Amino acid sequence: MDNSVNIYQKRVRIGDPHTNSDTSTRVSMLFSIYDALVRRDGIGTFKPGLAEEWSVSSDAKTWLFKLRKGVTFHNGERLTAEDAVATFHRFRDPSMEGEAGTKGVYPSYFEKTVASAPHEHTFKLELETPMSDLLDLLIEMPIAPRNHLDTIEEDLSGTGPYVLEEQTDKQLVIVANKDYWGGTAPYDTVNWIKETDPVKRLEALNRGEADIIPRLNVKLHDKVGPNAKIVEKESNVCMIYFFNAQKGPCMDKRVRQALNYGINKKTLIDLALDGAGYSLESVFSPLSPGYVPDVPGYPYDPDRARSLLAEAGYDNGLKLVVNKPYGDGWGTKVLTDNLRDQYTSIGVELEISSYPDDTDGGYSDMVKAKDIGDMAWFDSSPLSSYRVCREKLHSGYKGAWWEGYSNAKVDAYVHEIEKTLDPEKKDELFQGIYREAWDDPPWLYLYRPRMFYGVSGKLSKWKPANDGLIFPYYFPK
Repeated sequence: MDNSVNIYQKRVRIGDPHTNSDTSTRVSMLFSIYDALVRRDGIGTFKPGLAEEWSVSSDAKTWLFKLRKGVTFHNGERLTAEDAVATFHRFRDPSMEGEAGTKGVYPSYFEKTVASAPHEHTFKLELETPMSDLLDLLIEMPIAPRNHLDTIEEDLSGTGPYVLEEQTDKQLVIVANKDYWGGTAPYDTVNWIKETDPVKRLEALNRGEADIIPRLNVKLHDKVGPNAKIVEKESNVCMIYFFNAQKGPCMDKRVRQALNYGINKKTLIDLALDGAGYSLESVFSPLSPGYVPDVPGYPYDPDRARSLLAEAGYDNGLKLVVNKPYGDGWGTKVLTDNLRDQYTSIGVELEISSYPDDTDGGYSDMVKAKDIGDMAWFDSSPLSSYRVCREKLHSGYKGAWWEGYSNAKVDAYVHEIEKTLDPEKKDELFQGIYREAWDDPPWLYLYRPRMFYGVSGKLSKWKPANDGLIFPYYFPK
């Protein structure tokens, strides 16, 4: 009996495990081989990983993690707290690379953090300032054997449920770790197969060769065969345009409000996503802490938009420069062209500036350098509301994706969140940010794409986790 599954997707190379990346296809492969100290379950709750328990001081500055005993890496070495210390030092190294402009994001949180191993199975972090949401970052830190960090790309040896058997440019093969501390995985072999063409991925599914294909385009839904099914997951990815609040017209709150009132989101969703999206109302998705369902968002109201622009001194029109990536990735060409057309009705003229090439990370690096026009297309995808606030909103941290937004109430909420350990109180504070960022928008709020997967009959009971990742360890039999 065949006890394997095949996953067809755009990439199969992991690269350096500690490269900063939120690419879902890579993360799914990475954490099939590696474990972090903690993990999220299917609904987003933190659960033990290599740390079987943890504690935090009342000031949210000192964290202790008790590691599991008897865990071994795939190379046979025994896990100790020294491996966690060495991994952490590498994880927060400013020279560590990042995909899509993310280099330096993790180090920005941990510049003066002290990591130690007071006991063979106790890992300790001492932070300079409170960070009650530390786990939001540690779930992305794959623990590796400290004696093999110099050769880590050639020696992908974790403690995870699967062991790397083969990695080429065309496929990545992993086999079940029979000694896994959490129990043996349900499938003996998982083949991650590279196929960049979405039509060919679907053809492989219909032939019975693929068991899962992520990111199934809605235009292909009617081509899914009778022996496969479509699985949908609500997405935490938020499509936006950053406003340049450091200089120019978008420093004015009224202009930012007007630009939000001046778009018909349904039209944008229909054109860019063939209708497969949900309206975005503020800075968090419904899957993240702080989401407030009764905040209505910005309705399409061109009269209100024109009135706000007149109040701001632009009753005779306004010219803005908007940046977008090269080509039409994520539908950005269709989206931005239609945005330009819609804005003519409120007296706003958009000059579209497309990034000159598709260099990996080039556009993101430009945005990260805050070298944008008046607006710039981007996405905001962390499930962590804290990371959204710190990296994009707080005017003191000036994070990787902060573009000049300054709101004293938001900054104060963030500092209170950092020292608040009670989940209910913290959620109330995040809700305060959600409401404040609706009234004083840092971004042009667009939509959340609906996410679809093609799934074979073998995995008909499978459901994607809250973060949309594909972990074969949790596949149903």
